[in-house]
Amino acid sequence: GGVVPLWEETERRMQAWWEGEAVREGVHVEDDNADADANANDADADHTAPIVIATGFVATSSEGVPTTLKRSGSDYSATIFAKVTHASRVTMWKNTDGVYTADPRRVPEAFSISSLKYDEAMELAYFGAQVLHPLAMVPCIDSNIPVYVRNIFNPAFEGTVIQGRCASLSEVNKDGKVVNWRSKRGVIPIKGITSVDRVSLLTLEGASVIGGAEVAERFMGSMADAGINVLMVTQASSESSITVVVPEDQGKKALGALRSTFELELSRSNVNAISLTDTPMSIVAIVGEGMAMNSGVSASFMSSLAKANVNIRVIAQGSSERQVAVVVAGEDTSRALRAAHMAFTLSQTTCSVVILGGTGKLGSALIRQLNAQKESLKKNLNLGVCVSAIASRKKMIMGESSGLCLSTSADVDEMLTGEKAKDLDMEALTAMLEADVNPHRVVVDCTNDDGIAGFYERWMSSGINGECVQWEVMERNEMNHNSKTQIGYLLNTLSMSISQTSPVISPGRRAGAGPLSRYDAIREAQRANSAEWQYESSVGAALPILTTLRDLLQTGDEVQRLRGCVSGTMAYVFRTMDENTPFSEAVRQAMEKDFTENDVREDLSGYDATRKIVVLARELGLNVSMEDVEVESLLPDDIRNKEYEGDTEAMRAAVIEDLKALDGPMLERWREARRDDRELRYKFVIDVATGKCSCKLSAVDSKDTLYRLRNNENLVAFETTRYTTSPLIVKGAAAGPELAAAGIFADLLRLGRAFSTSQT
Repeated sequence: GGVVPLWEETERRMQAWWEGEAVREGVHVEDDNADADANANDADADHTAPIVIATGFVATSSEGVPTTLKRSGSDYSATIFAKVTHASRVTMWKNTDGVYTADPRRVPEAFSISSLKYDEAMELAYFGAQVLHPLAMVPCIDSNIPVYVRNIFNPAFEGTVIQGRCASLSEVNKDGKVVNWRSKRGVIPIKGITSVDRVSLLTLEGASVIGGAEVAERFMGSMADAGINVLMVTQASSESSITVVVPEDQGKKALGALRSTFELELSRSNVNAISLTDTPMSIVAIVGEGMAMNSGVSASFMSSLAKANVNIRVIAQGSSERQVAVVVAGEDTSRALRAAHMAFTLSQTTCSVVILGGTGKLGSALIRQLNAQKESLKKNLNLGVCVSAIASRKKMIMGESSGLCLSTSADVDEMLTGEKAKDLDMEALTAMLEADVNPHRVVVDCTNDDGIAGFYERWMSSGINGECVQWEVMERNEMNHNSKTQIGYLLNTLSMSISQTSPVISPGRRAGAGPLSRYDAIREAQRANSAEWQYESSVGAALPILTTLRDLLQTGDEVQRLRGCVSGTMAYVFRTMDENTPFSEAVRQAMEKDFTENDVREDLSGYDATRKIVVLARELGLNVSMEDVEVESLLPDDIRNKEYEGDTEAMRAAVIEDLKALDGPMLERWREARRDDRELRYKFVIDVATGKCSCKLSAVDSKDTLYRLRNNENLVAFETTRYTTSPLIVKGAAAGPELAAAGIFADLLRLGRAFSTSQT
């Protein structure tokens, strides 16, 4: 139902009250001698319009029986009075700043809409906008009385004005020209996104034997007879299956009514099945007059939900083209609302980021860079980075509720030792990721932990990366290394760029260079779930080494050999040491500048460089493991395997002391190279044809690209079928936490731009 005012009777009674009781009560004074004293200065007191305070919500029938105006009856009372008294406006004082683009409790980025048409407001209200009720606006439509929705607690804010009708379909179609909504820069086709919770799907399947028209008539007739409120209807093109969306509390009643109606057909198997969903569902709808004759609106809506890993059960579009509604699982409602809100740039694209290893040098550098660029990202890229959780080796801290950002401007070490910090629990952290309503979720793994690398496959398989949840701070890998053709590479990369929303970024090489079986399992999970795994910074920090390699492969070039130096520590040491600066002193300086790994022996033994070589080799499609690389260690076994005691500083000092024993031999190798006008460089070579990988200290001449390698630089030369006369070279500084963090930041921005591009 609802309540339908008797307008003539209401106006008659209002007029009678005005001329009778209102006069007796002093609400206004009748002026029988107004013409006699038209110029009286005190006449304005008698003719001032009165303020009338009336009770809302209650009413009476024509027979005098008291009744109510049902839900939002007070608003309805206001608009009824406005029509009866021919008011110039109606102001509804609420506790919000007008009508919002979405429910701010679910979409924190939602904001107040400045203006709406009556039709848009009624669509939003019908699909769950709590501020308004569709019936309350009806009295104002015929007289075009503007309705203002304002905040009683913020009266200075203008709020939302609702006025005017949307153009009819015939009027919209007169032009007949369809354009893509993205071509209208700055014009958003929708006004808001709303939802109806706790609904059920009632489906009749396989009734083709009966005949489509009869099925639809009997189906809807049974719903009407049972008093069921049908919210949405969809029908298969064969007319043999119909699904309706009903309130959850009416689901069983609707199911019983439908089974009763088609009882005979069910017994004869003329109808395959009648079913009712047993899990909570929700309607999510986008609303706006600008959707008509604008292509791509539905595509943007559906694509945003797909990227948020939200499954669509039912789709319906109103013939007015003012709304498109879908039904999704109730648990996905908030994520769907936020994804759609971002898709139409009603809010900035926000990446929800979990930083593992946030108190280390690399994690700390990344947080500093994120804080420094926060305003720039918002202004220039319309991108926000919400750090939702930070973890150290032993502790973690998460936002108090799903999607809530942590204040990274505070001291992270203090946060992780405060009362809100908890013991590190990767299961709990993963559960938080899965529950995060933000559709763009990213894990940044700044650790060097094998245990965390073991979670990558699970994260990718679970859909946290639905657009896929994983990146590694130093490594970026979005290409199927087993693809046999360049077209395969290209299609795989394209599909990822379209379907990803929450990756893993990692500077560590535990996953990329770890056991081949785990690496293959991660890759398989990545492909099966269209997930993205980013790890550019795992080789060369911020240098685009992996990106360049992928570009070559995907454009059809054939890489024959890679060579160069991927150890910034080794580059610095052998650029610095000379007759006056012994080997141990050069290593100490590299440690002091934070160019080395936490344990410098990983650099000097070639272990760190070997992991990078394995990452590169696997990117080339070679099934290489650490033990397959021929590597020269600069350390004797007694130093390499020694157990040092004390804190980090004490251990480093002890290592440097032991390295002094190598000063003489290393100086002799340096002198020998100089006698031949050569320089010592820690050089790697990957020969694709033979599958052999090596890394050793070499004396290179002036013709070698490594000859002029500086301080903490990395260099990779690509020898390919296209680059025959001279190799393609990527070279630059690549050691230290700031550069590594910049590489991670660049991976994050690439992902953020991909998110933004996919929704604008």
